[in-house]
Amino acid sequence: MSSDRFDSVWDAIEDTPAQGENMRLRSPPDDGAEGIAVRGVAGGGVD
Repeated sequence: MSSDRFDSVWDAIEDTPAQGENMRLRSPPDDGAEGIAVRGVAGGGVD
């Protein structure tokens, strides 16, 4: 198992830093919470 660390997921999956930067620029901004559904939370969760 590798213990490499990357600055972004794009750097981890692309072959070169330039390809990672290209994918970062092409991907939509991520606020970290979009698309997350929380189960069992009163007043707004998905049951």
